[in-house]
Amino acid sequence: MRTAIIAAALLFGLINTPKIRAQTPPAPDAALPSFEVVSIKPDRSGMISTKYSPNRYTATYKNAKFFIKIGYGSSVSRFAFPLRDDQVEGGPGWINSKYYDVDAKIEDSLAEQFRQHPEQLWGQLRLMLRSMLADRFKLQVSHTTKELPAYALVAAKDGPKFLDQKMMPGDSYPSLLTPNQPPRGQPCVPKLGWACMANYMSMGDLAVLLSGLPEMSRPVIDQTGLKDTYFLKLEYEHTHRAASMFDAQDSGKVDIANLSPPTEQTGPSLVQALEKQLGLKLEPSKGPVDVIVINHIEQPSEN
Repeated sequence: MRTAIIAAALLFGLINTPKIRAQTPPAPDAALPSFEVVSIKPDRSGMISTKYSPNRYTATYKNAKFFIKIGYGSSVSRFAFPLRDDQVEGGPGWINSKYYDVDAKIEDSLAEQFRQHPEQLWGQLRLMLRSMLADRFKLQVSHTTKELPAYALVAAKDGPKFLDQKMMPGDSYPSLLTPNQPPRGQPCVPKLGWACMANYMSMGDLAVLLSGLPEMSRPVIDQTGLKDTYFLKLEYEHTHRAASMFDAQDSGKVDIANLSPPTEQTGPSLVQALEKQLGLKLEPSKGPVDVIVINHIEQPSEN
């Protein structure tokens, strides 16, 4: 049985609605930043691991689809959220069945920039992974938009409960090195089987974060109408086996509309916590969602 080692610092992730604005397609990959050195080898350990720091990114027991989902996914503040499986189409079967170990070094001056501005790290790492895919896997993709099942993030009956926690001039995101020390309120206290986030974010950020959580079988799209950035704290008990957002391809996706909590659950589910703690809820519908189409990909040579 393979052992999962997750060493990433994480904060913890529409009925008849108007047309939803799709995510803007990324810039051409030719202009993207790249790692200074990348080693890619077939995995022989069977041990899942994802680690990153300002000067290095390593991942073991990962298939090509994992890197595509991360590289073409979204980032909020310091964190990356992968595409879901239904957002990646095409490609040969080996993108799911062949696993690799990647060890990538970030150039020293850029690493120093990330130490000074940690909020930039994951946004740039996503782009570096795209460069790696284009260079080593010869990946070529195109973008399309499909009407897919979605959840709308809307205000619950009694309204949002965080409007007095709006981000003000001088407020800032917590340091990458102290992810559990929020600028307001109490920090997250680790609990076995629980997830917790405590950070400033917009409703759009929250929708991206929710879309990346293992509980979600659909993307989440902001329909709250709120434009400001707020300090949000959300704690809930997992209703599935524990899984990292970086290992989404190993997660059992669960449709929250038909979710049956485990018999020994003692805390709120994600849906319950959204309403009780934040005054928000999710409504099922459909919306246009960006989809990555794999036009060409090759197995990387070992080095």
